[in-house]
Amino acid sequence: MEKYRPKQYIMYFYGTEHKACISCYPQSRWVLVSRSDSEVALLNKHTTINLTIEDFEKHWVKVKG
Repeated sequence: MEKYRPKQYIMYFYGTEHKACISCYPQSRWVLVSRSDSEVALLNKHTTINLTIEDFEKHWVKVKG
């Protein structure tokens, strides 16, 4: 079970008609659920976010231990 955290505070916005935002703090730990050639899914406290590979590699780091 690989865990990742954001390098710095990030806020993601989802939705068109009804907006939602997810705050990701550097101290939060997210579990890698799935990874494909174009997308990554991360889970934290019953919240799953889907990120592009480019965004994931630029803004997230693997947690040691």
